Amino acid sequence: MSKCGRLPDFIVVGSVKCGTTSLHYYLSQHPDVHVSRPKELNFFMGEEAATPTMPISKGTNWGRGINWYRSHFVTTKRVCGEISPGYVQANWLPLVVERMRLIIPEARILLLVREPLDRLWSHYLMERLNATSAPETFAEFVADPRYAVFRYFSDYGSQLKTILEYYPKASIHVVESAALDHDRERTLREIFQFLGVDPEFRSPAFQRRVFEGKRRRFPSTTGVRILQSSWLSTSKRLLPFTVYETLRNLALLPFSTAAPSRDLPAAVRQKLLEHFRQEVTLARQLSGLPLTSLEI
Repeated sequence: MSKCGRLPDFIVVGSVKCGTTSLHYYLSQHPDVHVSRPKELNFFMGEEAATPTMPISKGTNWGRGINWYRSHFVTTKRVCGEISPGYVQANWLPLVVERMRLIIPEARILLLVREPLDRLWSHYLMERLNATSAPETFAEFVADPRYAVFRYFSDYGSQLKTILEYYPKASIHVVESAALDHDRERTLREIFQFLGVDPEFRSPAFQRRVFEGKRRRFPSTTGVRILQSSWLSTSKRLLPFTVYETLRNLALLPFSTAAPSRDLPAAVRQKLLEHFRQEVTLARQLSGLPLTSLEI
């Protein structure tokens, strides 16, 4: 094994709010699997190279080069991989899979999927909780063109169609988030088999459901300013997650607001569901799977 590391055997490309954090945790328990830390390397996103006039875009790492990427896979375990759910972003996915095909053509690709509207709602809540979007209602969020990119994370049919342009169907494994949650033993067995490691491995850790946002407080307008403060941002980067969460909730205690409503105008909801149904139909056709949990 090279001291600078190797290239990954598998990539979880998406999607956001579909259980990728839990899957990262479960995969890390298997003795034959190495998963990168941090979880989201986002290597295949970004500009060709950083320059003094064009630094690396926040959250993208292509410009750091292949040796930077390899450095996250220094391991003797049988397989290694990363989980970057942002790869299925509409504006990045075609370039992401083109680069992946060039560098890791034999890689196995996993895509996690969830009932589309539930996923979008969860994504909205994450944006509100992290104060990365304006404190608007779900209906305003869905209608706002600035947030159209978030809807694409639920467009699994379009995502699969793009991935299949670069990787054969046998190299792609679609995982239903609901199955990972409610039929975890069978689902992990199938994932391990797909990755080429012992499918019968079990761990008491598999009983845990990793759900980071469960007890978070929703920030008020003042709370948003607190979350965006430099001291709390630094704390998030430096402290263990559980310690940061405690600090975050204490800071927001007097500056919280009620959980937002999921209500949508009937016409908006109908248009959204029609779009998602078309995507689910396409995903079923391309994957050959019933994907029953995506029914809306």
